[in-house]
Amino acid sequence: MRFSLLLAGVAMAGMTAFSASAQDGQYAPALTRMLTEAAAGNCPADLMADELLAACQGQIAAMAAGLDSLGEIETMTYLGTEATPEGPVEMYSVVFSGGATMTWGIGQMQDGKFRAAFGTMGSANE
Repeated sequence: MRFSLLLAGVAMAGMTAFSASAQDGQYAPALTRMLTEAAAGNCPADLMADELLAACQGQIAAMAAGLDSLGEIETMTYLGTEATPEGPVEMYSVVFSGGATMTWGIGQMQDGKFRAAFGTMGSANE
C-alpha cells in the first residue's frame, strides 16, 4: 500500500529523469529538521518558502500525527537529484524506528528557503 504525504503545495510537474551522482546531497540536515519539527507539530519558517510554509501549516495536525507514529528517523540515504524547472530536488530514502521507509524529496531553493518537500510511503524501488 502506498500513500503520499505532501508538504509542498507546489505540483512537482516537470521533473526530469532521476540523476544519481557520486556526491552526497546537501539538504539532509534541513530535511531531518523539517521532519522532526513536523512530527512535533511545527513548521520551520526559517527553512520553508511562503508557499511551502502555508501548505505545511494547513495540514500540520494530520501530518504531525502521521509522522510521529512512524517513530524517530533511523537512517537517511541520499538517492540522487532530480532536475526541475524550479531548481534541483534531492531525493532521500528515510527509514523510521517503527520500520516504515519513505522516499522524500526536498529542494527548489529560493532566497535560502525550500519551495518543495514531499514524501511517499515506500522506497523508490517499490
